[in-house]
Amino acid sequence: ISGTPGAESSATTYTMTVRDGASGAENSAEFNIRVLPRFVVTQTTYVRAVTRGDSVNINVASVSGGSGTYSSSVSPSLPAGLTLNIDTSSGVTISGIPTVAQSTQNYAITIQDDLVENTLITRTLRLTVN
Repeated sequence: ISGTPGAESSATTYTMTVRDGASGAENSAEFNIRVLPRFVVTQTTYVRAVTRGDSVNINVASVSGGSGTYSSSVSPSLPAGLTLNIDTSSGVTISGIPTVAQSTQNYAITIQDDLVENTLITRTLRLTVN
């Protein structure tokens, strides 16, 4: 099965039957297809400077569509005291209280839909801790 779906759809059960032309033997199997909304990551913050010891909550990107089960990672590791978070309501955020100053660094933030293949999306945040 190949192609590009034109619209979302709920899970639908299909039956596929294979027949041997010579012997007439048949075998059937059922499978489900569900078309999810397009997985979209929209970056909202590209550059940010924060102050060591201050509470931080950076909205990096909004996430929508797909299955709704997302995960994220960051490279290199965030400065001490900061963590990367993801959820369906607030999207991708970095929060916490940075405990050490750090010069400007680019962070690759990778987001994916855990239940759909080939949905890895990477965005970059340039962060400074003064």
